[in-house]
Amino acid sequence: MEERANIPLNRIFYLLLTALLIFLFAGFSNIQQDDSYIYYSYVVNIIQGDGYVFNAGERINATTSPLYTLSVSVLSKVLSLIPLFQIPVIAHLLGIISLAIICMIFIKLFSAKENGLFYMIFPLIFLSNPYLPRAVGMEMFLAMALGIGAIYCYTRDKLNIAALLCSLAVLARPDMALLSVVVLGHHLVIKRKPLSIPLVTLFLLPLLIWAVFSKMYFGQFLPSTLSAKLGQTESGRWGEGFLFLKGIYGGFYGSGLLKGLCVLLLLWGVWLLISKRANQSVVKSEAFQLMLAWNVLFLLIYGLILNPPAYAWYYTYFSVSISLLIALACHDLYHRMSKTGSFRAQVILLTLLFIFVSLNPIYAIRKSVTSKYVVYKAAAQWMNDNVPKGTSVAANEIGVLRYYYKQGEVIDALGLTSPGVAEHVRRQDYSWYVHEFKPDMLMFGDPPRKVLEAMVYEPWFQKEYKKLIQIGPGKKKVALYQRIADTK
Repeated sequence: MEERANIPLNRIFYLLLTALLIFLFAGFSNIQQDDSYIYYSYVVNIIQGDGYVFNAGERINATTSPLYTLSVSVLSKVLSLIPLFQIPVIAHLLGIISLAIICMIFIKLFSAKENGLFYMIFPLIFLSNPYLPRAVGMEMFLAMALGIGAIYCYTRDKLNIAALLCSLAVLARPDMALLSVVVLGHHLVIKRKPLSIPLVTLFLLPLLIWAVFSKMYFGQFLPSTLSAKLGQTESGRWGEGFLFLKGIYGGFYGSGLLKGLCVLLLLWGVWLLISKRANQSVVKSEAFQLMLAWNVLFLLIYGLILNPPAYAWYYTYFSVSISLLIALACHDLYHRMSKTGSFRAQVILLTLLFIFVSLNPIYAIRKSVTSKYVVYKAAAQWMNDNVPKGTSVAANEIGVLRYYYKQGEVIDALGLTSPGVAEHVRRQDYSWYVHEFKPDMLMFGDPPRKVLEAMVYEPWFQKEYKKLIQIGPGKKKVALYQRIADTK
C-alpha cells in the first residue's frame, strides 16, 4: 500500500480539482435543458411576486424540488444586481457548488491512510461520470450533496445533523427518501440502535412544514410531476416493458470513447469487488456500503416498480456507485503499474485523471448550445413580437418556451402544469388539451412528432388551425400554428 500523498501532491490535487470544477462550469454552460427552465419559470414568478406558480394565477406545483426552486430564487434575488448572474447561470453555479461539496465529502470519507490514493481518485472519477452532464440545471446535484452529506454525518455519529440533511435531501428531491430508508435500515438493523425523538423530529419537521404549505397553497401534497410521468409510462407512447432499465446506457453523455472506457473500467471494478481483490479498507467502510446500497435500492424501485420514461437525469444518482467501482479499478491499475508509489507516478496518475475528467466539458463546448434551446427561445421571441397580449400557447415541451414567452399562458400538452391533461395522456388521448383549453397558438415540431403531434393531419385540426411560420435551422425546427378566429 502506498503512503498517503505528501503535501506537494495534495496541493497539486486541490489545484487540479479547483481547475476542473471551473472548467466544468464553463463547459456545461452550453447544456440548457428544457425541463430545467420549468424551475427557472417558477423562480421568475417568485421573484416578481406572482407566487410559487408556472403561469401567473395558477397554483399548480410542477416542481419536483421545492428546496431547489427556493434556493435558486433566494440566490437570484441576492445576485440580481449583477448583470452576469441571470437565473440559468445561478442555477448552474449552484450545481457546481453542490458538486464541489460532494467531492470534498468524498475526500473526507476516504481519507484514511489505509485507503491510499483512493480519496483522490474517487472524486476525480466522479466528476468525469457520463451521467452528470445530463443533470446540469436540474435539482439532482443539490439533492446528492445533501444526501452524501447525510451519509458523512451518519458515519461520524453526528446523527441529528444526518437526520436533518436527510429531510432536506427529500425536499430537494422526493426519491431521496430511498437514501433515508437505507440509512434508517443500517441504524436499526446493522447498528441495532433505536430512534430517538430528536432524530425523528429533525427528519419529519421540515417535511411537515412543506406538506402543510403545499396542501394549503396547491391543494395537494405531491407535485403534479409524479402522476404526469407515470401517465406517460402507462400511455405506451414512450415504449413498452422496462423503460427505465432500457435507458441506463442511453443516459450516458459524451463521446463513444468515454462511454466505452467507462464501461470497461466499471466491469473491472465489479470483478475486483466480487473477487475481493479491491482495496478492502474502502469496500468495508460504512460510506461505501451505504452509497452502494442506496443506488441498488434506487435501481430496484425505479427499474422494477415505478418504471418511468427514461429521462436522462433520472440516472444521475448512479454516478456515485459507478464512480466508486471505476475508482476501484483505477486504484488497482495504479498499483499494477507502479509498485513504489513514487511522487512521479502519482503526478502522472493525477494528470491522466485530469484529462479524463476534461473530456465531458470539452465535448459540451464542441457541441455548442443545445439546438432545441435555441429554436424554442427563437419561437418565444417571435411570438413576443408578433402576437397580442393574452395569447395562449400550447406545446409538448414548455420550459424554455415559458421562460421567454411573455404574452400569455403556456399550456402543457403532457400535463405537468395543466390540470386534467396527464389523465388523458395516460389514455392515449393526446389532443384533449387542444379541445379543452383551445390555445390560441401551438408550437409543434416540424415535421410533427409521431403520435403526440399527429393531429395536424386530421380534418378537425386543419379546420381549426393554420400553420403560421416555421422557425429553426437545419433539422431542428418548430412550426407555430394559429387558431382560426371563428373556431374558438
